[in-house]
Amino acid sequence: MDSSHSVVQSSELHREWKRAGIAFLKTELETALVFAEIALQSASDSQKRSRNRANARKGYDTFLHLRQYWSAAEPLASCIPEMEQKLRRLQSALRALGETL
Repeated sequence: MDSSHSVVQSSELHREWKRAGIAFLKTELETALVFAEIALQSASDSQKRSRNRANARKGYDTFLHLRQYWSAAEPLASCIPEMEQKLRRLQSALRALGETL
């Protein structure tokens, strides 16, 4: 195997890694939003609400932490408007659940 083939293969693997990371970010954000929506629909004093609020917050925190690693990724640019809209919805839901952001 020559070195130019290795470089091309490495570049392709790096792009695939970025795509997988971005897909994970989107999934984390969407999952946190689902947890928040379930919490909002649950009785205010229920364990279900508390558990789902905590899961939504954990997903939110994880998203914010991991987003920094992919912020420079080129494929992320095409997802930013959709992700920012979902992030605002999640933040609003978390605030409605009593979370301080």
